[in-house]
Amino acid sequence: MACAPYRGPVRRIILAWKDHDNRPLDGPLGQVMADLAPALSRLINPLLRSKPAKAILVVPAPSSAASLRRRGRVHLQPILLSLVQALQRQGLTARVEPALIMNSVRTKSVQVGGRRNRSHRLTGRIAVAYPARLTGHPVLVVDDIITTGSTIRQCARALENAGALPLAALALAAVPPGHEDL
Repeated sequence: MACAPYRGPVRRIILAWKDHDNRPLDGPLGQVMADLAPALSRLINPLLRSKPAKAILVVPAPSSAASLRRRGRVHLQPILLSLVQALQRQGLTARVEPALIMNSVRTKSVQVGGRRNRSHRLTGRIAVAYPARLTGHPVLVVDDIITTGSTIRQCARALENAGALPLAALALAAVPPGHEDL
C-alpha cells in the first residue's frame, strides 16, 4: 500500500526529505502515512482475530550502513512514530521495532537498473537482528519508496523466517508499474 505514485512533485518532495535532509518534511510525510491507519485497521483487524494478542510491530525497511552514515539518522523514524500513534488511536497495540539490518550493500537501489539487478542486489542481504523479539508478532513493513518490490519481498522473507507474521507493506510512494527504471 503506497500513499502516492512516485513521480512529479511527490518524487521531488521525497528526494528532498530523504537525500537532502529536509527535516521539516518529517511532519507532513508522517501525517500522510498516519492517514492510512483507519483503512489499515479495517484491513488487518480480521487477520488479527485469529492470532494471539501481541503488539503489531512497525518495522522499517533497512538502509545500508553508508546511507545511515550519510543521513546521520534513520530517516523513516518520524514516519514510523506517526503511523504507530495513528494505529494506537484506532485501538491497536503497536510499536516501532527496528528489527531488520542490511548487510554488505554498497549501492543505492536507484543506482542499479532493472528489476532482476535490483533483486539480485539484495538477495540474502536483509536479516533480522534479534529474531526472538519477533516470534508470533504481526508486522507492518514500512519503506519510503517501492521501486520493484525487491526490498519489501526480502524484508518479508527475513521476517517470516524469524517467526513474525507480516501483514502488509506500506510506503510513502511507489513507482508506477512499467516505470521501474526511474
